[in-house]
Amino acid sequence: MREIVSASGRDEAVMAHRFRHRRHGRPATGQGLERLADGGPAGEGATAQQRGARKRGIGAAEIQALVDGAANLEELRRALILERSGLTAPAAEMPALPAAAGRADESPPSPPVPSTPSEVFGMSLRLFGTVFSTGSATEVLAMAASMPAIGPRLVVTANIDHVVVLSENAAFRKAYEGAAVRTLDGLPLVWLARALGARKAIRMTGHDLLAAAFEARPEPETRVFLVASSDRVAETIRRRFAANGLPPEAIAAAVPPFGFEEDTAYGRHLAERVRAHGTTLLVMGVGAPKSEIWVDRMGEALGSPVVLSVGEALNVAAGLVPRAPVLMQRMGLEWFFRFLHAPRRLFKRYFVRSWRFAAIASREFGHVVWRPAASAPVRTVSADKRPAP
Repeated sequence: MREIVSASGRDEAVMAHRFRHRRHGRPATGQGLERLADGGPAGEGATAQQRGARKRGIGAAEIQALVDGAANLEELRRALILERSGLTAPAAEMPALPAAAGRADESPPSPPVPSTPSEVFGMSLRLFGTVFSTGSATEVLAMAASMPAIGPRLVVTANIDHVVVLSENAAFRKAYEGAAVRTLDGLPLVWLARALGARKAIRMTGHDLLAAAFEARPEPETRVFLVASSDRVAETIRRRFAANGLPPEAIAAAVPPFGFEEDTAYGRHLAERVRAHGTTLLVMGVGAPKSEIWVDRMGEALGSPVVLSVGEALNVAAGLVPRAPVLMQRMGLEWFFRFLHAPRRLFKRYFVRSWRFAAIASREFGHVVWRPAASAPVRTVSADKRPAP
């Protein structure tokens, strides 16, 4: 199975580009997160997110398998997940790759070629013009790890505040568009996606991703770097990783000063430390949008780790901040629990800024593209209910 994802990113990108033109014609003009800024189109041609995905590319074998053997997509997806997660499955469950030849000219049109890990694995939806994963925490980590190691592979967890900031902050939008995987953290976003037809939308939080990272079987090359809000948090999380069998020397940490994202000299120094450590997993626990923007700006200077931007979830995992009871989480009231514990810091976010989300969400009802699986057609939801041309 490793042969499926071992080709170079450049060759994969060329294959994906040629394949789209040969089998489907020129790719359709896309709209990315840039439309959040003013509610209008993102401009002519492909979005930055689409160009980034095309540059990173996906495996030629994966493309061929998806096109010539759609009937085996679910088995192929499961096999890829198991392989990238370091898990095993009975030999009978491991599918053979579909034959590359033999499709008749009169066959039905092949499904759209996926251009992101979530789409390759058949677990994605589109909201605000971009792709979000519907996979489990383990699957999300596997998707990020499957990306070509040509730079940091960022995983972001979207909530209402993120959506509002995305409408205002171009640097944050750029970081989101370049992310390897995006998940829906806020329940209102999950509800919105389901209302627009994405019934498989699930909530995947930074807490969930951290829990999966703690439980993942460490490999000999695994190296973790923590960017934490305090030494106490860093030390506690260090112990949690070590308890799972990771050697102490494989875990490093830093506590950056306030405003570090604007300090060029410090930022470069920190990036050098991350790269010199041989980091395979970088955990950012210093909040949004600074974490995402800093990772995007540093780029290849960080090496090619999987990056979890989890914010306060790191403080929760360290036991310094409580998390809302499960019932409040399920009711969508976790934000209120957080507000009660930090009213001064969170009042503006929850009672002033969050109202902007209502206007953004109403625009989304006007034009949303959702792809439930790579083998299914793309559905366009328009304001007047007419099908897309």
